Amino acid sequence: MASINEINKYYKKYVFLKKDLNEYQKDEIDMIESGLEDIYKEDKEKILSYTSTDMTHVISFYSILYLNSKQEKNPYLCGYIASSALQLLLDYYNIYSIQDCFQNDLSHQGQILLMMFACNRFELIEPCYPKIIEGILNGNMCRSLRRGSVVPPKPQRLGVLAIEMMASERKQSIDWDNANIPVDLFYHRFCQEALYSTNENELIYWLEKLCDNHLEWVSLFLDNDKKQPATGYEIDEDILFLWPFEYQAVKNFRARHGLSTPEIDHPLLKTPMAINHFPNFATWQKPMWYNKMVDKVIEVNPELSFIRELFKS
Repeated sequence: MASINEINKYYKKYVFLKKDLNEYQKDEIDMIESGLEDIYKEDKEKILSYTSTDMTHVISFYSILYLNSKQEKNPYLCGYIASSALQLLLDYYNIYSIQDCFQNDLSHQGQILLMMFACNRFELIEPCYPKIIEGILNGNMCRSLRRGSVVPPKPQRLGVLAIEMMASERKQSIDWDNANIPVDLFYHRFCQEALYSTNENELIYWLEKLCDNHLEWVSLFLDNDKKQPATGYEIDEDILFLWPFEYQAVKNFRARHGLSTPEIDHPLLKTPMAINHFPNFATWQKPMWYNKMVDKVIEVNPELSFIRELFKS
């Protein structure tokens, strides 16, 4: 299990710091805009998948600004959340045969969904859940695990937690075995035994283990090449390393169902990222490329028209 000190040292050693953030922001936006313009010249069947891939770069850009800016952080957090959500939605709603599996594997999907829940934004459940179930049933999810990963794939964690939370609202169960998706039983049992528990002592035990597991599965692969997503170290987004997003996701989910959640004494809940992250989209100034990109992907797949209504407040 990594310690908070180890993760802090990793940040100082590897996470990109830019002195002139304004210059960095301008260069990155120019790169994003030119990249999207090149994508729009492609055939329609490539636009959704290529734009989803390009969103990875946008997410990295926003997360760096959020982690390093001493200015008001809300605009960067809004950009990070919106870009993450769009990356996932474009993947789920890709209607063409250019891919026969999701570009974002289950662990990365879990990171995005749980981060959304940790920010008390549950907008993605309705449009994503049916697509997730479809992907599990038709084998796309299983095939995604095997792209660029070890074979057989390692037990899945974050995606299982997020999907089991979503399924629980519908009184549904997921047959992971039948879908050929290996599961870390802790996360499966957490949803069965802790997610709606009213036994405070039992709940504290599960929440502490949830935070322990966060530290256990942080990907510090630049110091140790075994600690990478392909070998089960699923938390590979820099912004999430010291953010107890799983705990906050569970806390907000329980509040959504009228349940309180005890605070726990854990080092992960004492980091600067352990604050409540409640982005205010009403004040977010969308970048120039954003609305054009939204219009373009809706033109390709009108099913995505609902994304215009996302993140307005």
